[in-house]
Amino acid sequence: MNYFDAFLELLKGKKELLKKGDNCVTVTLGEVADYWKRENAFIKNTGYDLLTKWGFNASSKYADKVFLNDVLLVIKKLENEKCISLPDKTGDDFFKKTLLKMKVPEDKICLKIEKEFDDYYKKTISGGVFKKAIYLNGVLKFLGKEIDFNNKQNQKELLDTLFSEPEKDWFYDEIQSEWDVEWDGIKKNDPGIKKEYWRKFYNSGDSINRYIATKTGVADFILKNTGTGGKIKINPRYV
Repeated sequence: MNYFDAFLELLKGKKELLKKGDNCVTVTLGEVADYWKRENAFIKNTGYDLLTKWGFNASSKYADKVFLNDVLLVIKKLENEKCISLPDKTGDDFFKKTLLKMKVPEDKICLKIEKEFDDYYKKTISGGVFKKAIYLNGVLKFLGKEIDFNNKQNQKELLDTLFSEPEKDWFYDEIQSEWDVEWDGIKKNDPGIKKEYWRKFYNSGDSINRYIATKTGVADFILKNTGTGGKIKINPRYV
């Protein structure tokens, strides 16, 4: 489960507990972090370790900005879809002055659940399965969006390779061999080069995830880990 549908599930559960006539739910940052941690087994491999990186320990004074930015992206997406709203706050004021100043797990976000929420929930999470992604000529069609990577060379080339066998776990070394026919010889002549080459694929995967997140709220399209023996793949949920 990714950040976006996990947040939807969290709101759905809270909505079902509302008293008749109520339509506002309160979510704490700690609840979001804990829920995302429990629902995302891969989360450490993406660089997020929410239980130690922010909150849940006495030495943590400020929420991790990457985590807050992910919360921001998800809320913006849901607000844009008109299934939630922010009571008594303008969008810009909330995002710039409220959310990014939150510091502790107990800090609260108040969200109004709109009547469109249930229909959007059913449309987005149908039996827990997201709509599948389609990739052609540098354009990713996903969750009703067309996301163009043609001006992002490294990311496009990586997607070209991953979508050539979309259900495969790709070793970084394997991708490098596809991109450079001389790679085996280069490794033999310069063994030290193997220590860092994988970072370009890892970083491109990060860039792909960030770009897709700005368009859809989904931040886990690419799954990956670090090191020369590492692997990278498209999240099987989306292919």
